[in-house]
Amino acid sequence: MYNQSIKINCSNYNIKININELWYFNKLIESVENFYKQKCNQNKNVLLKIPGSGKFIKLNKKEFFEINKSLKMRIDRFSSNIYIDRLI
Repeated sequence: MYNQSIKINCSNYNIKININELWYFNKLIESVENFYKQKCNQNKNVLLKIPGSGKFIKLNKKEFFEINKSLKMRIDRFSSNIYIDRLI
């Protein structure tokens, strides 16, 4: 398997995730996104686990959505590269 990692940027954090753990991190992001959809949680901070590192980072809503956006862009780029490789 590939031992590659991707970097996800936020104004306060740079997160490096192994591609093998990307699916797990994406599921974590989805659960936090559902948390922030509830009106009572709009102003709360969350602890987000960084897969493979055993570390947590404390995020507010703005920082979380920056990471979420960066992750979605990376996944889209990664998916399109896989699609192009399959065509070649």
